[in-house]
Amino acid sequence: GVIPKSLLIQFKVRIKSKGLIWVIHRYDEDPFPSNPHAHQLENNIKLDLSNGKCYILRDHIYTIKKKDLLLIREKAIAVFKGELPPLTV
Repeated sequence: GVIPKSLLIQFKVRIKSKGLIWVIHRYDEDPFPSNPHAHQLENNIKLDLSNGKCYILRDHIYTIKKKDLLLIREKAIAVFKGELPPLTV
């Protein structure tokens, strides 16, 4: 592209963790379950980035391990420069 990637504001990040791809939109219109949160598109799951709880629609289905949540957050922070909800676990 004409503009170096490092100068473009990142609105979306794709993170691979344990074979799943999580997508985080910085300005998602839906603030549930956290703002921002991650989407696992293949299974229509939303991940709360503050506590690792996973939802389908608004039903809590399971909670990922804290170390997996920390890994996803670490990768997201690298792109978003720290705009994540506070960790509550």
